[in-house]
Amino acid sequence: MRKHRHSCRIELHFDTEHEADTMYRSLEVDVRERLSERGCASISRKGTVVEVIIEAQDISALRALLNSYLRAALVVVNTLSLLSSSEVQRKDNKRYMT
Repeated sequence: MRKHRHSCRIELHFDTEHEADTMYRSLEVDVRERLSERGCASISRKGTVVEVIIEAQDISALRALLNSYLRAALVVVNTLSLLSSSEVQRKDNKRYMT
């Protein structure tokens, strides 16, 4: 395999370690599966920060991988937000019901 000529780094910052861990575990599956023959990614987490490094042989492959990981990250963020607002709503409902 040729050496990867292009790379980018994404840092995702979260309010809690639980959110960061959820993101890490969600994206780690794609990193292990290797989405493309023309590139690869690595992922790490330190506290509330998740870092994804993407490397590719050409700029098109880099862009495609970047879009894939950003889309996946957005799904996780939207899901976390939905779950968080749902939990707040449940707490509010309990307060008014008692």
